[in-house]
Amino acid sequence: MRKTPASLKDSAKSVQKGIFAASNIGTSIAMVLLVVLVLLTVADVVMRRFFNAPIGGTFELTQVLLGIIVFFSFSYCAIKGGHIVLDVLVTRFPIGCNQALELSSILIRGDNVYNKLAFVRPCR
Repeated sequence: MRKTPASLKDSAKSVQKGIFAASNIGTSIAMVLLVVLVLLTVADVVMRRFFNAPIGGTFELTQVLLGIIVFFSFSYCAIKGGHIVLDVLVTRFPIGCNQALELSSILIRGDNVYNKLAFVRPCR
């Protein structure tokens, strides 16, 4: 088995550090935008309720901010190896139904499973 050169390992580590740094920056931006989104929504509700003067464009700005927040948060989720699950309805299903849904999800994401298995095997 051939060994990987040290310079290649160093390069991979520096690229990984760069990716982690970019992910942290994106996640920080998403957190700040989430706070801005909440404050904007609260201000709009207060202005609408008590002064009958809503903030113009709040609905559209909320849509744009939500899109930015979601996409800036994807990298953090991917690095942590997590996935987003909507389990409001699924948790109420019987165990057999949940297992069938999990199996269908695995079959649909078959290429993902193949890729994970491909990295488990040693390189030749």
